[in-house]
Amino acid sequence: MKLQNVPRLLPRSIIVTTGVVCLAYCYGAFISLAWGYHDLGLSNDALASLIYHGKPFFVFELGVNHLSIIFSPSLFLLVPLYAFSQSQFLLVAAGAIGVFIGAWYALLMLECLASRAPEPWSDAERAVFSCTLVLLACWGTFTWNVITSTHFEAFFIPCATATLFHVLKGSRLRTILPWFLLALGIRQDGGFFLAFFLLSLVFLPQAVVADRRRFRWRVATLVVCSLAYTVATAKLVPWWFGLDPDGQARRLWQHYGGSFGEIALTMARSPWRVLGDCLSAPGFRFLNHSLLWLSWLNPLVGAATNIPGALYYTTSTPERQRLWWYSAAMLLPGMWVGVAAGLCRCQQWWRWCERALRVGRRGSVVAAAALLVMAASAPWMTRRASTSIPLEQVVNVDAWRTGARVRGFASQNLARCADVTTVSTDLRSLAVIPNRYGKFLPANYRRADAVLVVPGGDPAVSGFKSMDGFLAKVSGDDLFELKVGKMGMMLFVRKGLCAH
Repeated sequence: MKLQNVPRLLPRSIIVTTGVVCLAYCYGAFISLAWGYHDLGLSNDALASLIYHGKPFFVFELGVNHLSIIFSPSLFLLVPLYAFSQSQFLLVAAGAIGVFIGAWYALLMLECLASRAPEPWSDAERAVFSCTLVLLACWGTFTWNVITSTHFEAFFIPCATATLFHVLKGSRLRTILPWFLLALGIRQDGGFFLAFFLLSLVFLPQAVVADRRRFRWRVATLVVCSLAYTVATAKLVPWWFGLDPDGQARRLWQHYGGSFGEIALTMARSPWRVLGDCLSAPGFRFLNHSLLWLSWLNPLVGAATNIPGALYYTTSTPERQRLWWYSAAMLLPGMWVGVAAGLCRCQQWWRWCERALRVGRRGSVVAAAALLVMAASAPWMTRRASTSIPLEQVVNVDAWRTGARVRGFASQNLARCADVTTVSTDLRSLAVIPNRYGKFLPANYRRADAVLVVPGGDPAVSGFKSMDGFLAKVSGDDLFELKVGKMGMMLFVRKGLCAH
């Protein structure tokens, strides 16, 4: 391998290696029943319902179309995959791969900025700064929070990051628009986040864009379209499904007002209150700390990429203020732009130090090592913000065996009852039910065709104090009969539905 290829191959090898490690980690969590119905089973239920039940995005437990809750038409592209896999791990793997594709585009963005810098970057600078960005993007606390939340917001990361890269690169609209539309279609408020991220590109050094006027017009057009999409879907989607358009607003920002319009007006009139809420939110501090505050080395870029976070930091829900689970997914693409811009500023300052302070090679090595050590230690420094599954649970062999027994019992015995289309079981065991079955939690077991009772199952949100209470209830229900019992597990099927 030629030395000049190291700056390109080293960061890419980190992305690929981290991706493989992450998939292995996620599979260990999956087979140990670390995930449950929320949100893995619910999301898989919605995505598989079109193929197996002819109901697009239908969630059986809630009895609603998922698009009425979160408008995410871009996820239709995932639906064909469910024709080829019955494992609910499909969504986990697809989300993880999507996040690392986003990290790859973030790397391409930094390389684009470096190639257009006034002074060419040396191979050593390219290697150090590229590896710094990749370490922060791939091993960041919030990156892993998003992946292990098993939620569809993870797909916003590759779509938004690809959009930002192609806009910065000056690609043709036919290349930009598919990514742009996919990013908008992940969630109603995706346009709000994307608008500010696109705006941040305008504050990058002028030298990185050849035709500045054309670039600004393109960014302005995409920003307007993004905001218009968010406003339109926030109002029209609830109306179409017969819901209250301001219900979400009152649930999350009731301390600012009773409707989206009133909330926006209150925030506009009280900017210091909003700023105070943002600065006091743990999520703001932890997210920036996990990325070494690099975006703020270019203050306008840092402000533009952090402003959308106000949607979370000003809510009344602690999980959003702290950016738990998947919340950071909508912010990471912009934050990675900020990291790339900050690293470019670091390179400029380092060049100045070399000339003005005559820092030698030894000083350069020390500075590079310090930067890489800080990037590698950032996950440890922000470990209190982690919502990832503990490693000891992921590598728990006993949990693997339990998961394998439940999965084998469910798949083997449900396959013998061809007329069964929906299954009810406890929160954790629902994650092993094949994708072709609609899913119900124990509280709604009477709406299901079959009921799986697993000893030691998770009774959370079941409506029962224990699984023994659930078993007693199902056993005494005249609607169901016991079809098979083995290793303590029992499968009940609606009477007359399964001849086996």
